[in-house]
Amino acid sequence: MNVSGLSTANFYDAISASAKNRENKAPPLTASPIRTSPPDTVTISEQGKALSTQEVPEELLKMAMAPGWYQDFLPASSKLGTPESYKVGYFARMETYRETFKNELSEYGKIFNETFESTKKEFGINTQNDMYEKVIKNPEYSESLRQAFEQKITATPRGLELMNILGIKRK
Repeated sequence: MNVSGLSTANFYDAISASAKNRENKAPPLTASPIRTSPPDTVTISEQGKALSTQEVPEELLKMAMAPGWYQDFLPASSKLGTPESYKVGYFARMETYRETFKNELSEYGKIFNETFESTKKEFGINTQNDMYEKVIKNPEYSESLRQAFEQKITATPRGLELMNILGIKRK
């Protein structure tokens, strides 16, 4: 239908031409100055400063201790503070590793925990204090525990297979 005597095509052409004229007359964009804010500051109270210089109580150390060899039997995705963990892209690689081996990690974790707990019981290690006194403070006893644990976990066919799949190398 032709209401104004213009065809529909001419009506759209007129709108399009009007828009082009406005585009050509738009003011150029100018960059706004970068605003900087002052750096954040942190204030540590005197109480906080005093606490930071105190030694960690032995009871807390006992609770957090594991023998040095313990991490030798862990998959790479469970290790932090290693030279590899500081490399660029480490966490992305570990996320891919965890996703790829999700089922294997879960199965190995169960075997690892059961084997470690049964080995500790055989050695009379029933509390964190036992672990600290008998293993952490006694390298010879710790080595005996390590050997017994390694023998048990590798004697389990699936444990050894999972270690190979997950890239856990035997010493």
